[in-house]
This record gives sequence, structure tokens and C-alpha cells, in this order.
Amino acid sequence: MDLATIGAMYRYNSWATARVLGVVSALSEADFTRDLKNSYGSIRDTLTHMVWAEWIWLERMKGVSPTTVFSPAEFPTVDSLRERFHAVAIERSAFLDDLSVERLSEVVEYKNLKGETWR
Repeated sequence: MDLATIGAMYRYNSWATARVLGVVSALSEADFTRDLKNSYGSIRDTLTHMVWAEWIWLERMKGVSPTTVFSPAEFPTVDSLRERFHAVAIERSAFLDDLSVERLSEVVEYKNLKGETWR
């Protein structure tokens, strides 16, 4: 993996997220929060999991082991999720700006939510 490819992948991720949020913003609140009987429940809950996953992995790559899980209740609207995705994208951009070829070969060590150490 090289820095240019990583940058391209994250730019694509941001583009795809913006597209998804654009489509989802047309949903009614009832459809946005309706339990779809899937892994994460509603569309809102799935998007909450996605933004949390992006955030926690970024934190882990920065050497932090968060114990926080985002609650869907924190994101009552698509706009609130969009704001959080944007905040994560800004943090990720700063991280990527400081990322070097040497750091790509470093092993990332973190504690998962159960307190177990992983590498």
C-alpha cells in the first residue's frame, strides 16, 4: 500500500458517504428510523455504526483506544450524522497529511472494547 492509493481510497469513501447521505436525506423520519430487522436495525442505526467504525479505527491508528460506542439516539437526523461524518473526515485528512511511508510499516496496537490488546 502506498500513500497515494490510501488517499484515493479515502477520497472515494468520502464521495460515497456523501452520496449515501444525499439519498437518505430524502427519507421521512419514520423510514429513516424504521427497524428493518437487519444487523443494525434502521438506516440511521446502520449509518451510526458506519461513522462510529470510521472514527474508532482512526483513533486506533492515532494510538488511542476509545471505549465509546456511538448511540443512534445521538443522531436524530441525517444532518446530525452528516456533521459527524464531516468531523471524522477532517480528522482523517489531518492524519493522512502527517502519514509517512515509514509509518505505513508500523504495527498498530490497540485495546478493543473488551480491553483485549490487539495488533
